Amino acid sequence: MRAAWVTAEPPDRRLGGGNIRQSYLLEALAGEVETDLVMLGPLGDETVRRAVASVTELPPVPPMQWRTRLGRRAHDLVHAVASRLPHEVVLERARRRALAGPVRTLPEVDLVYLEHAYLAPLARLAPASRRVVGFQTVPSRNIELALPFAPGRRQRWLLARDLAKARRFEAGLCRAADLVVAVSDEDAACLPGCAAVLPNGVDLDHYVPSPVPSAPNVVMTATFAFAPNADGTGDGT
Repeated sequence: MRAAWVTAEPPDRRLGGGNIRQSYLLEALAGEVETDLVMLGPLGDETVRRAVASVTELPPVPPMQWRTRLGRRAHDLVHAVASRLPHEVVLERARRRALAGPVRTLPEVDLVYLEHAYLAPLARLAPASRRVVGFQTVPSRNIELALPFAPGRRQRWLLARDLAKARRFEAGLCRAADLVVAVSDEDAACLPGCAAVLPNGVDLDHYVPSPVPSAPNVVMTATFAFAPNADGTGDGT
């Protein structure tokens, strides 16, 4: 049996939460079957490199950006009216294009694993018997959580349209993929009937618990450019 793991970010236990999650899942898969890694950017985690059968490192693709607020608003409006895909998936179009050729030319494998919902459209290109998509977050759930905090009528309208698109996208993905992997029961409940739960864990050999302090303290380490992380702080600071 042979598998291919396709991702737009490096599996690396020294980077962010999504990178760490990927590194452990990928190593576990590679421990069971020969696994080829196809990714954007350089692979810096040598433990991952040793675990997989081969690595294809493609040039990194920067996220979509706008020079002005007007440009971003124009893009949001065009997307809301013309696109059938949720905004999160539209924003990653360049990364999908960069990976499409390598995915299409993969040798035939028994399983292809696509990490992140926005790579799901690549599943139909992969020469594989089984197609699995890993959801680190569920687009529709992100939108539902954001809606109550939308600051104005325009933002609420955009989010409401995006929520409908996200739900259609996820329903279609559940029909097309052989399996969807979610990180929590709450996320899996948004993908009824098609999701397995693989929760995030903690490597207790690497992160040794410290004594509980006498005074209550909360520390949140995260990438605050990601809206759900900023919301988790209460005021975005």
